[in-house]
Amino acid sequence: MRICVPVQDDRGLPAPVNAHFGSAPYFLIHDTDTGRSLLLPNGEEEHAHGQCHPLQSIASQNVDVPAADYFKPRGIPLRLLEEVVLELDELEAIRLADEEGLYQEQAARQMGVSRQTFGNTLDAAHRKLAEALLHGKALRIVRPSDPARGAIQHGAGAVTRAHTNLESTP
Repeated sequence: MRICVPVQDDRGLPAPVNAHFGSAPYFLIHDTDTGRSLLLPNGEEEHAHGQCHPLQSIASQNVDVPAADYFKPRGIPLRLLEEVVLELDELEAIRLADEEGLYQEQAARQMGVSRQTFGNTLDAAHRKLAEALLHGKALRIVRPSDPARGAIQHGAGAVTRAHTNLESTP
């Protein structure tokens, strides 16, 4: 899986994540299957708010997941919107079924889950997308670094969740 993360400087993986996808100085594209990373400068770093098109900068890189935390209606501050949370496995199910066009059996095998689990995950993802789009809500994508959800790992073609015990932290 190729993931694009907006970063603040040119140090690669150690670089801090930039809070706003479009104004990031660089995009780090990391391939979780090969472990290789590519750093691209953002050609639209200086832009008027709401007028950026950062995906054009990475369009030729075959990115599977742009690491944006939120997608929201334009012109409405995020703090004023209700949010719908889309888990990373739900996003992967959408990618496999809707973008790749795989049958549920094939996609389930690729994610390492049963066909029934894949179908349930895809149904939940579609309902969440519909809710966000039809009711003008922000869509939040839970990222691997979100401690409230546990660390999410990608391995052997499957997206799995490794739960962490946050209460044991002093």
